[in-house]
Amino acid sequence: MGEAAQNISSAAAIGGLAHLVDCVDDLKFCEALAGVVSGCLDYDNFIILVYSGAATPKELFRQCDSPICYAQIGETYLSSHYVLDPFYTGHQKKVPRGLYRIDDLAPDKFKSTTYFLEYYAKTTLVDEIALFAYTRTGWTITACFGRDHISDRRFERRQLAELGKIAEVICALMERHWAEFDPVKAPTEANSGDMIDGLAVQLKASSGIELTRRQLEVGLLILQGHSSRSIALRLDISWQTVKVFRKQLYARCEVSSQAELFALLLPLIGAEEPAYA
Repeated sequence: MGEAAQNISSAAAIGGLAHLVDCVDDLKFCEALAGVVSGCLDYDNFIILVYSGAATPKELFRQCDSPICYAQIGETYLSSHYVLDPFYTGHQKKVPRGLYRIDDLAPDKFKSTTYFLEYYAKTTLVDEIALFAYTRTGWTITACFGRDHISDRRFERRQLAELGKIAEVICALMERHWAEFDPVKAPTEANSGDMIDGLAVQLKASSGIELTRRQLEVGLLILQGHSSRSIALRLDISWQTVKVFRKQLYARCEVSSQAELFALLLPLIGAEEPAYA
């Protein structure tokens, strides 16, 4: 990009940022947010998702020309698959507010997971970024911008660098706009431990399979795309111990592949607890 083009891009971003400031607490904030980002980079789709603990995420806004990209987001991603998504992991870890490319947060084996092959790849997304912001009421706001089959190309580094220059300001404005975010039907705050406990209950009720918390933790990390060494680092155990847990997990669940483990566990996430007589 030449100097003149860079100046035009910067001017558009600054103008969009000024408009975004004016739209704080206004119904036009999401459109203004789209405008300021488009002043830095071209994108094909835009969605705002909010997370609270391990509870089911909520969708606040969507802008997308492709009929494919978000076709399964409601019945698939928002119902259970979100727990395997790198941006959800960013929420869990409370990464500092700012701009992240999905590659920054994805595990080392992400693109070989069943989640990636059976869901993410079918969205046709070829690249995705997210702005992370946090509300006073405990919600994580993620404004996600992606490129899909429409442009079929990844974001350019220079464009990401331009957006990076104003990302902190954008996130601060997001936090101001949604400072008191607390929807009437907000989910009950839940942590990852509650989710794992619930999954254990569901698995025993539906299949008679009993797993320890650590076995389930290892199982979910496998499904997210972590290698044995990556899991070992996250759980502060040896990679040989991870292999033992993996072997126990597959044996107890009577599965022999990640795809079979995925099919067994994912439908149970977010399901109502079984009623006992």
